[in-house]
Amino acid sequence: MSEPISVERLRHILTRIGLAVANIRAEKREIVIDLGTPDGSAVEARVFVVPLPSEKRFYYKTKHLGFYYVASTPNDKTLLDKVRLVIQVLSQIEDRFFHEIPLRECEVIARFERLFPFAIVASTVHPDGTLTTYVVVRLTNSCGEGVTLPS
Repeated sequence: MSEPISVERLRHILTRIGLAVANIRAEKREIVIDLGTPDGSAVEARVFVVPLPSEKRFYYKTKHLGFYYVASTPNDKTLLDKVRLVIQVLSQIEDRFFHEIPLRECEVIARFERLFPFAIVASTVHPDGTLTTYVVVRLTNSCGEGVTLPS
């Protein structure tokens, strides 16, 4: 796999497709990305860290890097549409094969729909029929090191 995406490149990609990134900041164990669009709407994407399960071979090998999930709420269609737009553009930029990888998460099965060097999309169907979509992003700082979040 290629090197993880930098915060600067993530900001650049999101900006190019019309998502204004007002801020990217660390907050406790989360990275918060404030997004805005030309029509004046705004959304806050919360990115939280999940430890790397060592038994999953397809996970990133760098131990200090975690999975960063940009998660929509089950009924937040606006953010979900924006997330899909981001992934659509990323899929055009990254000429890779897409893989479907099953993942057990809590009491539901999340099916990985697309795998990128730095981003994965997973959709989780809850027992009540609602859908939560995650974008898993691997971030680095400008020096190429894994982003370290305060504990």
